[in-house]
This record gives sequence, structure tokens and C-alpha cells, in this order.
Amino acid sequence: LARVIREQGITTAHFVPSVLDAFLAEPDAAGCEGLRQLFSSGEALARGTAERFHALLPQAALHNLYGPTEAAVDVTHHRCVPGATGPVPIGRPVWNTRLYVLDSALQPCAPGVPGELYLAGAQLATGYHARPELTADRFPADPFAHLFGASGCRMYRTGDLARWLPDGSVEYLGRTDDQVKLRGVRIELGEVETALRALPGIAQAAAKVIGERLVGYVTERPAGGAPHPGIHVADARRRLALTLPEPMVPADLVVLDTLPLHASGKLNRNALPAPGPRSTSAGPRPGQDTREARLAALFGEVLGIDGVPADADFFQLGGHSLLAARLLARVREVFGTELPIRTLFEAPTVARLAKQLDHAVPAQGRGRGRREDPASRETSEAPTARDRLDPLLPLRVDGHAPPLFCVHPGSGLGGAYAGLLRHLGPARPVYALQADGLTAPTGALPAGVEEMAADYVRRIRAVRPSGPYHLLGWSFGGLVAHAMATRLQARGDRVGVLAVLDAYPDNRRILTHLAELSEQEWLRLLLDDTGGGPGAGSAPATATEETPHTAAGTDTLIAALRRTGLPEQLLEDPQASPLLSVVRNNLDLSSRFTPRVFDGDLLLFTAEHGIPGHPTDPAHTPRQWQRHVNGTVHAHGVPAQHFHLLHPGPLARIGPLLATALTEAD
Repeated sequence: LARVIREQGITTAHFVPSVLDAFLAEPDAAGCEGLRQLFSSGEALARGTAERFHALLPQAALHNLYGPTEAAVDVTHHRCVPGATGPVPIGRPVWNTRLYVLDSALQPCAPGVPGELYLAGAQLATGYHARPELTADRFPADPFAHLFGASGCRMYRTGDLARWLPDGSVEYLGRTDDQVKLRGVRIELGEVETALRALPGIAQAAAKVIGERLVGYVTERPAGGAPHPGIHVADARRRLALTLPEPMVPADLVVLDTLPLHASGKLNRNALPAPGPRSTSAGPRPGQDTREARLAALFGEVLGIDGVPADADFFQLGGHSLLAARLLARVREVFGTELPIRTLFEAPTVARLAKQLDHAVPAQGRGRGRREDPASRETSEAPTARDRLDPLLPLRVDGHAPPLFCVHPGSGLGGAYAGLLRHLGPARPVYALQADGLTAPTGALPAGVEEMAADYVRRIRAVRPSGPYHLLGWSFGGLVAHAMATRLQARGDRVGVLAVLDAYPDNRRILTHLAELSEQEWLRLLLDDTGGGPGAGSAPATATEETPHTAAGTDTLIAALRRTGLPEQLLEDPQASPLLSVVRNNLDLSSRFTPRVFDGDLLLFTAEHGIPGHPTDPAHTPRQWQRHVNGTVHAHGVPAQHFHLLHPGPLARIGPLLATALTEAD
């Protein structure tokens, strides 16, 4: 990100505070001298973060904003001043917005007196869709509207504690209820506690956010008058991952004899103890060599854990996407090598990540965006680079549950499915099907979706000779997965789960404009399709979008694709790239394919933002699929763009639902 800000001359940026903390920890952040202003919102901004910002980037202004979703986007503003003390205020209301700090009788609180924050004005939502009782509770009538020349207005009860400061700005003090924010995600502690209490052997449960960690607290339930045999923490976290989104799964579980209570008998959340230093020293084996030992120390540094064993999974130990970025930044500093973040999803243990260091790109060559000498690549390219293009890519081979087979999107690449691993639990093997055309001559490209499906069925039967078969496909891969399912059923094999991520059974009208894309626009689309990240290579808004067709523009996109970790043989010649050949052929195949009828249910995820430039309505997609399924289409909307469905945020919605469906099918 620091490199992009420098290279693209970025002057204005927006960060959630936890991301801002991660950015300021990057040594190259100090070199972003072109930044002129930065906005921060989504969480409380710590004074320490603001001071680090001013010290590293003294030329830039820092603005703290506040705004709940019900009054999107932001309703207050405060410009931070270097050297200030105390909490960072959320500031004054923006234009056409009113703030009230009220007591329990809806009377205004005097300056300095805490009360609940209410919002009013033009930015408010009109209520919650199809939730009249909740709307009435959270959007009461505004008793002060007449003072501002308005009548019949509502205000919004935020649930946030606040107070007026002497200068007329507002200070945020916390929540009035049990809702908290962690890394920008709203978490209802009560929902977490309900899931904890549903675990076997649990009597009572509580949850609390400490620092950047969600911590769960439980007491054991006696079994037949005797103490329960014990709570297996790792197993408990795996069970929670089946019912809760990833951000709501506690990173730590603390077993207590009793929960601390107030004299009234209510939970005393403030008295819940902080977890002690986490140690996993009882793991299967320690680091085997000096390099593994250094890497294990970096895992422990980032996760706050002592004694990380070589076989411990980063994400099972409480890692998340922000900590993953922080870990790989430290790997770059210590080992001088550049690893794409996808590598950590594919190799999440110390032992497996250490092997990836043998084939990593030197950080200096990548860090400033310089192009490498093709001759040097011919001699230094690791054999595993081509292995990552295997037609059947194993993302996780261990586990006793029936595997999940994931079919590639139009790019032919399946590595982005690695982000699912943390949501599916360690017992589920996962394989990604990838296009033969990535390594085979162009003439070997399949002539039809049914031909491709027959080939892929042969591949998965080599791994699992009999059903049930669990299939998942994203975009073009959804059509192939459906064709594989009908072919398996025709052979008498059982299909367990058939899941589709935003695929369209009728592509003729939808894909018309993609056929007209230029080489550079195809590369931008591929950058999204291969995990380049939001904003790194967004798909074009329309086929006629004005994009400079210059060599420099193409070079920039190729460099960005290289940073995703793609093997070099896919990128050496953009004009004859196997990637472009595969995706163009897949586009042609999907435009000529009509799915048959699958005998069973379909788990469908639709991108609520669709494909940029396409005239699609996500609400129509379930009805279209129903013609090709004689069971039920279980549809779930995902608040994301089509090309971003395998990014961490959307996967936090998709992963738990998919995990539940797989468990129920098993």
C-alpha cells in the first residue's frame, strides 16, 4: 500500500483505525510524502495512533470522522492537532446534521455529562427494511425538530455514549449496550455468548474485547454431579466457526470457575480477567532449523503467543487478514523476501511457509516496482511455481471429511479459494480445479463446458473414487460445477453440496460487452479475478471506458499481477499470455452453454453489486437457476462486487454458511 501511494501519487486516503495502525507500522509509510490528507472512521481513533501519524507524516492532515450505517456515511468531523492530549474527539456535526446528547428521559445533557448520542437531519435512513418494531425502537420522533424549523422528523438512537466538550465538539465514550466494534466489524457480544453457551459442556459464557482480540469466557457444566471432563479450546473454536462469522469467533477462550458478578447478580464484564500469555508449546513439533525458529518467532510476535510450533495454523491461532499483512511485512524485513498474502492462506504453518521462502522473490526487486531480467528468471524459477498451476491444486489434503472441490473462475486459476480454509475447519480437505490451458499448448483448450466437466470429474474421482462429492464454483466455475454435478448423477454418484458463487445460467446477454475488451482491460479484470485486491485492478465499468492503452499502463498491470504471486510463465508475454487465452476461451464456452437439470438443492451466493457494467439484477439470479434445479435454491446475498467474492470480507459471510451446509450434508 505504501508503494502504491508513492507510485500513483496518492494525496488523499481513508483508513479504518486498525488498518491505519498496520500501515504506520510499515517502515515505507514514512516515505509517502505525497499524502496531503487522511480520513479515519469506522472505529475509535486512539490518540497514540494519531501521534504516530503526525510524527511519520507531518505534512499531512488527519481527520477523525464518525457515522453509523443508519446515517451513512459520516456525520461528524474533527481535525486532529499534533501534541493534543486525551481521547480524540469525533468532532462537530457536518452540514444538515444535528447531534443530541440525551439522558434516559430524552433531556439534553449538560456539557461534560455523559449521555446517549442521537442523530437527526438529512442523512438518516428512514428505518429498517421490514422491521417496524426495531424501527420504532431505534428511530423515535425528534422532540427538538421544531427548534430547527422542521416537524414530523425522526432521530436515530445510536447506542453510543458521548459527551459535549467545552469547545463544542463531541467525545465518544463507548457503547450503552453490548455491541462493540472490532477491526471495523460490529459484534453483538450477546450473540457470541449464545454460541458459546451452545457448546458441549458449557454452563455459562461471556465475551469481551481486549485490545484487538475478542475473548470468550466459559464455565464448565457438571456432568452427573461430577466435573465435566474438560473443554478442548481448539475444538470449541472449530465448532464456533461453523455458526459464527470469522470476526465473531473468539481468538482466546478462558475457562473460569465462575463468572464475576455485580452485587445485583448481573455480569461484571469489567472484572473479566485478561487472558494470560498464550502458549502452544505442547504442539506436535518445534521448529526444525534456524530459519523455522526465526519464522516461529515472527508468528509469536504478531500473534502475541509464546512457543509457536512448526505445525500450528496461523489462522487457527487467532490470525486474521490484518495480522497476516503484518506478518508478511515482518517476513520481508527479516528474510528480505516478498511473499504475496495468498501464500499464507496456502501455507499457514511455520513449516510450510518456511518452504515457500526458498522460492520467494527478493524484496528489493519487487519493492520498487522494477522489472526483473527475464534471463535471470529462467535459471532461478522454482519448480513449485509450475506446481501451483497443477490441474488439481491441493489447498488442504489432511482431514477425514469428504473433500470440497472448487472450480476455477474464468481466469482458470483456483488459488484464491485458499481463503476458505479458515472457515471450513481443519477436518475438511479442499482442492481447486485449474485450467489445463495454463500449462498446455493453446490447441489443448476444451471445446465445451461438458467436455471440461467430464475431464474434471475424472480428476476428482482420482482423489475420491466414490461420493458424496461436494462441489463449489465461482462465476464461470459455477456453470462447470453444475455440469459436473449432473454428470456425476448420471453415473449414479451422489452429490452432497452443490454451491455456486454468483454464476449466471444465461450468459448470452450478460457477457456481450466483455468480448469487446482491450488487452489492458482484460488485464485489469484478471487482477481482480486472481486476488489482486479491491482497487488494485478493478474491472472496467463499461466496455468503452476510456483507459490509456499505453505500454506503461500495461506494464503497471503486469507488475500488479506479478505481486499476486502468479508464476512468471503466465506473464512473460502479455500479448500471448496463457491467462488471456484461457479466459477468452471460457467466455466463449459460457456463451454457448445451457445447463441441464440437477436433481437436488442449490446453495447460491449472489453478489449484491454484480458485475461492473452488466445489466444484471441479483434478485433475478435465483429464479434463473430454479429452472435448472428440481430442488430448492437457497440464495444468500453478499454485499460485495462480483470480482471480490473471494476477498476476506465477503468470505466471512460465505464461509460459515458453506461450512454449515457441508456439515449438514455429511
